Amino acid sequence: MRPETGWFGKARIDVALVLLISAFVLVACWETIFVPIRSGEGGVYWSRFFGGTRPTELTEGTALKFPWDEIVVYDLRIQNLVQSTSLLTRDGLVVNINWSVRYHPSRAALPELHRRIGPDYAQRVVLPEVVAALREIIGNNSAADVYASDEDKLLSAIRIRALEKMTRYSIDLDAILIQRLDIPDELEKAIIDKQTKEQIMLSYRFRILTAEDERRRIEIEAHGFRAFEDISKVSILKLKGVEATTELAKSPNAKIVIVGPGQNALPVLMQMDVR
Repeated sequence: MRPETGWFGKARIDVALVLLISAFVLVACWETIFVPIRSGEGGVYWSRFFGGTRPTELTEGTALKFPWDEIVVYDLRIQNLVQSTSLLTRDGLVVNINWSVRYHPSRAALPELHRRIGPDYAQRVVLPEVVAALREIIGNNSAADVYASDEDKLLSAIRIRALEKMTRYSIDLDAILIQRLDIPDELEKAIIDKQTKEQIMLSYRFRILTAEDERRRIEIEAHGFRAFEDISKVSILKLKGVEATTELAKSPNAKIVIVGPGQNALPVLMQMDVR
């Protein structure tokens, strides 16, 4: 066989060696060159030699970078943080609140969030700002007011207070929920006892109003009876007796009617069973 001639024939070993080394380097550096950005995520590119953090956010797909640069991937889905916090009320009592907050970073401002805070923004911003809002709102109310307050109004005030600060950091706050609220046992018993007494007083007031209405009804009815007697010159008692006797007289059985002496005497109806 004749040896191969030409440039490729002479350099094929060198070319194969270069390709082999390139393939090895590519495999070894794969994860430092190709960065996957999955569904619901966004990336921020940081260049070591060309200006640091780039102002545009990387969308879903595969992002390319130099091995010495960095791509930080952020989860843009709604996230949930659950905490328990002890707070002081206006009257110096301690209340324990189990709460949760739903949040997510703003996609459009992701590079700014990365530049100012970083991936640990939940611990550096979300948690302290929600606790600060809770401390301010709870601290401005007594324990009894917190216990008896409308939950929606309380949460709305806390959310507005926390959102005022988190908006500056390009973090969207979706909801704050209070899962449990514990107050001192003595205060809880006192509040329940107060509410029970209030319900009893309302019940008594209702009974008094009902009795007053019944008294007025009887009084009006009595005035009506008196007016009838004055106009007709007939006793209402006698009229009722006649009406009752008339109703009984409609029965098919035999009856005996006994009329007592005097003009105002009521008739007595005796029924005789006929077999």
